[in-house]
Amino acid sequence: MQKILAPTDFSDPSVNAVTWAADLACVSGAELYVLHVSPLPASYSEVPPPVSMIQDMHERAVKRMKELKEKLLQHTHDSIRIHTQISQGDVLLEIESLAGKIDPYAIVMGPEHEGALQRLLTGSHTLAAAKQSRYPVIVVPADCRYSKLKRIGLGIELNEVIKTIPVDFIKRLQQQFHAALYVFHISIVPGAPLAGERKEEAGWLSEILKEMDPEYHYLYQENVEEGLCRYAEKYQLDMLIVFPHRRNFFKQLFFPGHTRALALHSNIPVLFFHD
Repeated sequence: MQKILAPTDFSDPSVNAVTWAADLACVSGAELYVLHVSPLPASYSEVPPPVSMIQDMHERAVKRMKELKEKLLQHTHDSIRIHTQISQGDVLLEIESLAGKIDPYAIVMGPEHEGALQRLLTGSHTLAAAKQSRYPVIVVPADCRYSKLKRIGLGIELNEVIKTIPVDFIKRLQQQFHAALYVFHISIVPGAPLAGERKEEAGWLSEILKEMDPEYHYLYQENVEEGLCRYAEKYQLDMLIVFPHRRNFFKQLFFPGHTRALALHSNIPVLFFHD
């Protein structure tokens, strides 16, 4: 059975992401693992923090986790299996440790700060997980509510597509949700988007994705953010898939300077996939 891992710090945005993950588990028939990691208390001297402080943190976490699980079971009408775990230590290490044990289909995370997508992705744990995790990471904006994934956008760079596009994963995702797939490449270089080597790469891309019958769009836009905004709005995308190893695309995509784009993207979950 598939598994979904949803870390939470019990903030409103992270609880919203866990709820989104629970809805995803309902649709996909997956088990949900909810993880809370209590960071070790910072000590400004050589004296370790009192044991009572650590115990209090743990007891509060246990209470809040119990309340959260009850709300999730009520929300999903007891239709999914929910596992909970409370750990203490480095947040990212604990997330990866549990992920290594359960091999999740995806890790679902919320922003560490409420607000625009830029803050969503500059929160250290969320950003680090999205860029470094070995597993697919879905970042759910603070105000996003789960809705059926009817239209999935795949943002690609036309460079070594055979090596970098996770065909099996995308195929499984599309089949599971019966979603339409929209593949887009936004070029920031003036001229024809499919000039030179990019034309050959586009041919290979069409070949490896042909079973999924996607729509292809090759666009030129000086600002990737503006191009993505227009594209996502025009085709009413429900989720974006991107590849954070593509550094230039990643930086331009998620550190925007346009208020309109931020407002749009704050409603779209983003799935980060590492090859």
